[in-house]
Amino acid sequence: MENRGVLKITLLFFYLFYSINSHSQNSLETKPVYKWFDSKIGIGNSQLYNGYSYVQKFRTLKGNNEFYLNLDFLNSEIIYNDEVFYDVDLKYDVFHDEVIVRLPNGYSFNYIRLVKEKVKNFTVNNIQFLFFSKNDLKKFPEIKSGFYEVLFQKDDLSLFIKHTKNRFEKLDRDYLYNEFKEHESYFILNNEQWYVLKSKNDVTNIFVDHRNEVKSFYRKNRRLKKDNYHEFLKRLISYMNNLKMNKNLIKQ
Repeated sequence: MENRGVLKITLLFFYLFYSINSHSQNSLETKPVYKWFDSKIGIGNSQLYNGYSYVQKFRTLKGNNEFYLNLDFLNSEIIYNDEVFYDVDLKYDVFHDEVIVRLPNGYSFNYIRLVKEKVKNFTVNNIQFLFFSKNDLKKFPEIKSGFYEVLFQKDDLSLFIKHTKNRFEKLDRDYLYNEFKEHESYFILNNEQWYVLKSKNDVTNIFVDHRNEVKSFYRKNRRLKKDNYHEFLKRLISYMNNLKMNKNLIKQ
């Protein structure tokens, strides 16, 4: 909605006017203010309506579907078209690599498929996803554009997961249904360079100055690697980041 920015300025003036006696401006947090804005103008009148209508079309068996985590809409935060929205009912369609939101419309709901290029990021279950466009990745044609889960992000070193799902048609007697199988790919963004992460050798090739430390980390954390691969990778990249920082401090 084009007037949302003007409404925000006007509402912010009244919000500050009525709260200045009990709160200083420095203590005003971003999230409560934005939620207050949306409660006044109505989230259904917001930029989130800038998308396409959505209808789920795949028939699946219980516990298997095309979405991230599960079939339910989850309470989320999202930056869409440069606007911040809190407490949005959202689910991530991994198969189509799209974000679906449920917005109130009177006594019913509208289901909107957002324009993915306008989604900067979203957070669901305290897990953040960033969108990388073709333009963001133009120097790395082997990396697909889309949404990437953030496993680690600090300074100039990040670790991402790209979730994908493959669809298979199944026939159970006279019942035709779809089955989805998920695959996870891992990527490291180091000094603005993208790398595919598949093995220990990939890590040692990226951090050539710390080959021995990488090998030692793998050796000492075999159990964690087997039991919780995500946590293993997060600790590994955090360790690499600390080594980089220490090296930079020595140079200074």
